[in-house]
Amino acid sequence: MKFAAIVTNKVLIPGDERSRKSPGHGYPAHTVEHLEIVEFDSKEAMAKWVGLNTTGFQQLKFRLIEYNDLSYEHKISVIIK
Repeated sequence: MKFAAIVTNKVLIPGDERSRKSPGHGYPAHTVEHLEIVEFDSKEAMAKWVGLNTTGFQQLKFRLIEYNDLSYEHKISVIIK
């Protein structure tokens, strides 16, 4: 079993000068949201990370998951007559 945190990050993109002086031109200020995955080798490492990121003024928004690595087998057969 492996563990991970899926962290939601938001970045504010300021608008350009054209959108401030002439509305409808350029691009306005907006927020871009993206996900980051933080992997852990043990439940203890994950618990430590959670403790560090849930205190203080700026708390991260995240989800914790438990997962297994997937494996697959691919076979190719050729029949020659």
